[in-house]
Amino acid sequence: MRAEEIHDRVKAMNPDVEKGDKGYPGHFQKALTAIMEELTDEELEEMEATRAEWQKSGPPIDVQLK
Repeated sequence: MRAEEIHDRVKAMNPDVEKGDKGYPGHFQKALTAIMEELTDEELEEMEATRAEWQKSGPPIDVQLK
């Protein structure tokens, strides 16, 4: 849901890392963890609801195509 925000955080912390680099997934995970820790309770509930919906019926086509 916040892929661009996470990517921006990766680039801010590691300007030399590009998507597709071997080390990118590790940096992505660290950025994701940092963002998750900053979310409000309301944002977490919204993401949980989205997760449950996507598990039930799959993500929307536009998300699948990314």
